[in-house]
Amino acid sequence: MRDYRGWILCVMFSLVGCNGTLGDASTGATDSGATSDIGVPRDIGVARDSGEELDASTAFDMGTAPLDAGFDLGAFADLGLAFDAGPPLVARYYVAVDGSDDNAGTIEAPFATWGKLSSVMEAGDLAYIRGGTYRSPGGAGAWSHCAFEGLNGSPGALIKIWAYPGEHPVLALDDFMTTVSDPTGIIFSDSNYVHLKGLRVTGLQQNRSSGISRGFDLQRSSNNLLELIEVDHIGGYGVMISRGSNDNYFLNCDVHHTDDRWSSDRPWTGSNGFNCTGDSDATRNTFDGCRAWWNSDDGFDFFSTDGVNTIKNSWAFWNGYEPGTFTQRGDGCGYKLGPTRTSQHDTVLRFISNSLAFENTSAGFSQNVADTRFEMHNNTSFRNGEWGYIWDYVMPAPVSDFRNNLSYMDPSARRGDDTIGSHNSWNIGVVLTDTDFLSVSSAGADGPRNADGSLPRLDFLRLSAASALIDRGEDLGRPFSGTAPDIGAFER
Repeated sequence: MRDYRGWILCVMFSLVGCNGTLGDASTGATDSGATSDIGVPRDIGVARDSGEELDASTAFDMGTAPLDAGFDLGAFADLGLAFDAGPPLVARYYVAVDGSDDNAGTIEAPFATWGKLSSVMEAGDLAYIRGGTYRSPGGAGAWSHCAFEGLNGSPGALIKIWAYPGEHPVLALDDFMTTVSDPTGIIFSDSNYVHLKGLRVTGLQQNRSSGISRGFDLQRSSNNLLELIEVDHIGGYGVMISRGSNDNYFLNCDVHHTDDRWSSDRPWTGSNGFNCTGDSDATRNTFDGCRAWWNSDDGFDFFSTDGVNTIKNSWAFWNGYEPGTFTQRGDGCGYKLGPTRTSQHDTVLRFISNSLAFENTSAGFSQNVADTRFEMHNNTSFRNGEWGYIWDYVMPAPVSDFRNNLSYMDPSARRGDDTIGSHNSWNIGVVLTDTDFLSVSSAGADGPRNADGSLPRLDFLRLSAASALIDRGEDLGRPFSGTAPDIGAFER
């Protein structure tokens, strides 16, 4: 058994700010009053599209440790981040909208730009970015608007770049029309053992003549924790995981409202939420508690990659539509899990558990010619446009592990051999109705996160007391109540 004592001490130390206390951070941001040319009105002070102003009741705690957010110690340890405790860390640098990069970076004399931290931070350092709306130092002609690069912590001393407790910093790029092809909001490159937390990038438009934008691009960077990162209203990709980026953990991150409507080749189909695509060799990356919605193509996309990807406790919904509407545009898979770049027929490369796919234009979960084995446990698909699960692209079919999965109100539960696997809703001989669930309304799925950063607590698709799916699953070695696990993403 692994010894986590050192890791826990390190996390405890890292939670202490300058005054030794933790603060609450609002999910709201400074209202720019601007309107994006992406086509969706943007009020940065509004809670997404709910129309409700954020207040203290929607705040989350930027000082909360990953442990308090349901973090999987075992999974994180496997990334090589179970380290020995070092000395208590002290916040050494600050960034603020009224600062200057010629300052010393203290709380009294803060820096002005996020990227300035790359030139000063070393292993064990902690930087706080104060709340407010930040603008690009490079403007319309910049290829990147913030570069975190060459930041190298160590297993015992992470570099931490966090939103200041009680505040919410936003890099807002909606005040210009980009003049370059393929610009990026935040480039995170050649950096290892970094904990980035509580930052948002929004409003980067697409060049109407060529290329598409990228909200957040992870390049040649490994063993990082990306927590409470929000990427939205991007004219292209949300989060990109490029070559050489391994063993990263995305915790409670959101990507929404992305589209590439100005692409000359298949407009609307090159804009996904979380992407590891295009022959990227990135591997062993994990998405935990993440959401992808209103992306004009797919929510999660692993097109033409052979890397290992783990998704758990995550939601993908309303993808394949023009953002903010239900006008169908792109492919619209919640989770597009292939193709693989090469045949990996006897290897498990995709691990998906306790995740939701609902109301996407096409499929909830799609093999999409991925010649690999899958481990699909306790997932829920609901009211997608065509299928819940599509798994008939590769013949002979790789031997995959489908157990305890649920499909309800999809036109077809599964395309392919629906007898594969066990204890799934489509092969246990039950007929489901709305009464099997506390609610079948997805209202609020895009709402503010809980105080600990976790996904909103909704009745949506949770099982009712009389549901035929209670205790009908197979024991997979995880905690459950009753005589057996329930079927679907939520244990009652």
